[in-house]
Amino acid sequence: MSYIILNKCDYFSHGLKSVINEAGGKKKDIHLLDNLPNCDRLLQQGSTQIAFICESVYNTENDREEIKKLIAMNPETLFIIFMRVVHSSFEDYIYIKPNVVIMAQNVSIGTVKNLVTTNRLKQAAQPISYPADETPLSFSKRESEILSLWMKERSSVEISEHINIKLKTVLSHKNNLKKKSKSKRTKVLFQIINLAKSLTHVPHLS
Repeated sequence: MSYIILNKCDYFSHGLKSVINEAGGKKKDIHLLDNLPNCDRLLQQGSTQIAFICESVYNTENDREEIKKLIAMNPETLFIIFMRVVHSSFEDYIYIKPNVVIMAQNVSIGTVKNLVTTNRLKQAAQPISYPADETPLSFSKRESEILSLWMKERSSVEISEHINIKLKTVLSHKNNLKKKSKSKRTKVLFQIINLAKSLTHVPHLS
């Protein structure tokens, strides 16, 4: 099984390659790429276990559609997308689908190792001592409704009046949305949701 690192920063790519190797991946199976066509060609071989992709490598709508297509066509490959902007309040990862993860660039080395190890052992049907949390991000219908209005810059009072619930209930839901997305800042929450929507169709995040 192979690994793909799609990024234009050699320093970051080589550092990530070392982490994958320490987690049990063989160096000869780790491919450093800098463009989507090469990534597509390698994925077509059907042996890629994890594809690490930095958000900074795709900037156009065509690029985003290509990434979305690659994810849809390779359900057995785990796609780990590194967020473009580093936020000190978000140093973790979130599954948004069984094969799609959004990850902070400043996540700990131990967290990356655990994800790689969990995936490798699961593929080999071997026991996992400390499995990574693979629970996909999911919101209730009411949380999705509040999030949609919140991202349209509606105030908590306006949201309360619009959906006819108490203000303290709106605030409680907002806190839960942040907790579920592992983000303390509203800006980070919105970035995670927008990135998720750009990568794949996730009904519970719409």
